[in-house]
Amino acid sequence: MNQRLPQKTRPWCYWLLLASQSAGAGIILWKGIPIYRQLLLGEPDPGPRLSIFLYALAALALIQPAYWLARRLPPPVRRVSRPLLAHLVIFLGRMVFIYVAGMISVVFYLRYAELRLAFWREALLLAVLFSMFCYTTELERLGKTLLDPTGHDLTSEKSPSSEARKNEVAE
Repeated sequence: MNQRLPQKTRPWCYWLLLASQSAGAGIILWKGIPIYRQLLLGEPDPGPRLSIFLYALAALALIQPAYWLARRLPPPVRRVSRPLLAHLVIFLGRMVFIYVAGMISVVFYLRYAELRLAFWREALLLAVLFSMFCYTTELERLGKTLLDPTGHDLTSEKSPSSEARKNEVAE
């Protein structure tokens, strides 16, 4: 995909793909948080509902293709570091991941015996949770690029600034 797109089109494609992933994640959070709260409070399993199934499929259809296509494109950020924005994006990704971790612990550890999920419901839940993991991975990739647009790992021993410091110390 990267080689077929004109240079001017790539940034727009990346942002559209990220918007698609964000829309899918928004659907999951919008419909999933009430279910999560219900399960956490020990209320009975709401059971399979067609609307929840359709929302989950829509979210998967928005997130998965967009994620795998966006992986081929570098996040289009200017060559200026934006630490505050970078940290906000990474923070958002971590908050989404906390939701995913909470849902896994409630469904698979705390309430698994009570829920008696059918195989297709377990598979759908795992697919939704994996999609949220993919979304948080993309947010983290974007955040790291915003933090260091040059692509150097700021904590790495081989970054230009650490190499310069080693040379200064050696002299």
